[in-house]
Amino acid sequence: MDNNIHYLSGAKGDVLYARSRCLKNGHTTIILEAEVTDDTGRLVAVMTGTAFKLKPAFT
Repeated sequence: MDNNIHYLSGAKGDVLYARSRCLKNGHTTIILEAEVTDDTGRLVAVMTGTAFKLKPAFT
């Protein structure tokens, strides 16, 4: 449904780390947030997203 990425700064160092969390896990939608930092601890990017939850397909 919606996805926003904010690039905040260029990465320094050799490694990037991503941490994500669920802000809301509703009946039909889910809201997520993620942060990307470099190995110096600098915040590189932030993402927020809203998506529909799909029901599993029967096989």
